[in-house]
Order: sequence, then structure tokens, then C-alpha cells
Amino acid sequence: MNYLRENVIYPPDAKAKGIAGKVFVNFVIGKDGVVRDVKVIMKVHHLLDKEALRVIETMPNWTPEMQRGKKVSVSYNIPINFILKDK
Repeated sequence: MNYLRENVIYPPDAKAKGIAGKVFVNFVIGKDGVVRDVKVIMKVHHLLDKEALRVIETMPNWTPEMQRGKKVSVSYNIPINFILKDK
């Protein structure tokens, strides 16, 4: 997802402490396309978890899914990778 690549900010304190990992986030895209019910389902560290929540909660609206011609709410689980790169 380009949105995540462009908007995730590696927390400076986590970077300084060498904290890395994959945070899994669950959220629902409502019938209206709005992101809601965001929660971390697989934690790494509170600094990374907080950033993962922030970036998902601030996502722009999605186009709602359709089922049999009607808009439906859909739940998603996505990983957000925090990778430290060697200098």
C-alpha cells in the first residue's frame, strides 16, 4: 500500500533503541468507506504499536466493498513492518 509506505513514521525513540518488528492491525471499512474499530492484534512495542494505530486511523476513506449489489462492511488484518536499515 502506497499510503502506508508514504505515511508511516518510524518513531525516533524506537529507532534509537533498535526496536523493530511487524505490528498486525485489524480494522473495519464501513459501508460508508470510513475506517473504524482499529486495534492492534499482534503487538511488538508500544512505540511501534502506537504509530501503526495512528497511520491506520488517519487513512483516507476507502471505496466500500459490494456484495450482491449492496455496500457491506469488511474487516481487514494487515501487517505493518518496522525495519531498521543498516547505515
